[in-house]
Amino acid sequence: MNCPVCGSQCKKGFIEARSHGTATRECWYPASEEDKLHKRNGIPLYWDNTAYYCERCKKAFATFDNADITNNGIV
Repeated sequence: MNCPVCGSQCKKGFIEARSHGTATRECWYPASEEDKLHKRNGIPLYWDNTAYYCERCKKAFATFDNADITNNGIV
């Protein structure tokens, strides 16, 4: 995949969340929720993913397979 920022070739890989004794749950939120203390309308990101890293930009991009969403995906 070419980087959507600079056009350089990205390295293919994956993203893994690690926790040390506490539950970890990653979610996507709309930009309108960014400054709110209690965020709503989050969509959990399940960890079946493909990720790409651009060494030139130092940016990572990923796609997450959310096929197993329950509760309409709202957190």
